[in-house]
Amino acid sequence: MVSSTYSYSIFRRVVIITFFAFVSFNFLGAEAPEHSDPGRQLDLQSLIERAENRSELLRSKILAVSAGEARLDQAIAWQNPFVETSFGQVSSDGKSGSGVEVRIFQPFYFPGKSGRRRDVFQAAVDQARSDAEEFRLFVRYEVVRLAYGLAATEEIKKHLGDRVARMRLLHAYLGSRPFASPQKIAEKLLVERKLERIESSMRGINLAADVFQSQLNFFVDLPEKIEVSLPWFVNGPELDRDSLISGALIANKTLERSRISVREREAELSLAQSEAYPDFGVSAIYRDGGSVGERYFGAGFTIPIPVFNRNQHAIRAFESDVQIARNQFQYETRSIRRQIEAGFAEYSTARMNLRAFPVGRLTQIDASMNRIDQDFLKSRVELLTFLELENETHEAHLLIFNAQVEFLEKYINLLTIASSRDFQVE
Repeated sequence: MVSSTYSYSIFRRVVIITFFAFVSFNFLGAEAPEHSDPGRQLDLQSLIERAENRSELLRSKILAVSAGEARLDQAIAWQNPFVETSFGQVSSDGKSGSGVEVRIFQPFYFPGKSGRRRDVFQAAVDQARSDAEEFRLFVRYEVVRLAYGLAATEEIKKHLGDRVARMRLLHAYLGSRPFASPQKIAEKLLVERKLERIESSMRGINLAADVFQSQLNFFVDLPEKIEVSLPWFVNGPELDRDSLISGALIANKTLERSRISVREREAELSLAQSEAYPDFGVSAIYRDGGSVGERYFGAGFTIPIPVFNRNQHAIRAFESDVQIARNQFQYETRSIRRQIEAGFAEYSTARMNLRAFPVGRLTQIDASMNRIDQDFLKSRVELLTFLELENETHEAHLLIFNAQVEFLEKYINLLTIASSRDFQVE
């Protein structure tokens, strides 16, 4: 009996010392050991640059600009001349001999038509360039979103790991008491159920971290695990709604392409109107009748007569296309303005939440929980109170990092609508 009591006392002391060591190690400033495989740590700019350099689709869109410029050069190139040569027998005054005739014909565009063709193809080049710039912006902010999502998930993952360790030690501590009363048995079951829920959350957060890793690595294409080194937002940049609207109406890529589309339709209409005046050609003629004929030099001018077709039906169609493009531009302008107004309202609310739940508060929250841990070991705090406070600490971690992620989403949304690259962490 003495031996059994002595063994229990030793076991209980070991559990308490272990629990206290865990508390001191994890919540008095020491870092927990890293169990995951080490990876390459990159800052945000390095991630963005690598993603842009590795994107095959971005390279394709840049090549599309070059292809459009080549088509533009081809569209305004001079037309090739035609050379016609004929040979035959020439008879005159009972004499016959060999004769030759050569014609050189050079077609020309009607004056002004080449410039109109240039305008049509230049609009296509500008569309391709705008599309490439928009995709570059998409890559940039998708990498930012995924990097911060990964960083927040890793922080929650560390926090949940601490919770699992705490609950396991607490469960061992409660299980170390012999002759437990029904109340103590119920408390042990309560801790068991809580531990199960935390472990389930841990599995979920591990999955989320793996998903963020996979999605981010799709852009940066690294063979090893990615570790991000990012600053957290404190107050968030102070933005001006009117400045955002005016900037978006100029720089927004959807609106820019709509504006280019209007210009393209107007150029097509102008080109169609010039088609009523057909292209013409100039020719030079040389004829040599040989020994029995005369020699002849001459010039000619060729132009179709627009009697039956003055391209009037195509002109009417392009006039409708111009009005369609203008209506689309007006609609896009109103839509962008509304998106900025709604996005700014969401941004302002997310910024207030960001300031209400700063990352800097985590040190104070963890220190408070550390004191509660010690008070519980000294039987100054009841188990239910301890568990409630532990749960509140967990909720505080979630609120803080959710505020970071939500603010980032709203911030990126505004910058994307405004097609701005001015991303700042403040």
